[in-house]
Amino acid sequence: KMSKRAWIVNTPAVVSEVIDGELVVMNLATGNYFSSSGSGALLWARLEGGATADDLAAELAARFEVDATAAQADVARFVTE
Repeated sequence: KMSKRAWIVNTPAVVSEVIDGELVVMNLATGNYFSSSGSGALLWARLEGGATADDLAAELAARFEVDATAAQADVARFVTE
C-alpha cells in the first residue's frame, strides 16, 4: 500500500485550472508550474477533495482498467511531481 495520508493543496499559493482538458497548476510564490493531460485533471480534482494516494490508485485502476501496481506507480509519480 502507498499511503493512507490525504494530500492538501497549498492554497492560496497554489492555483489550478483545467483548460481544454489539460490541467495547469502553478505555485504563485515560486513561479513553478506543472501541466498534465489525460488523467492528471482527474487525479488533481480528487487530491483537492482529500483523496489519499491509495484512493487515487484505486480510481485509476477501475476507471482506466489498468493493473493496480501500474496505477500505484503512476500515482506516486504524479504526487511526487
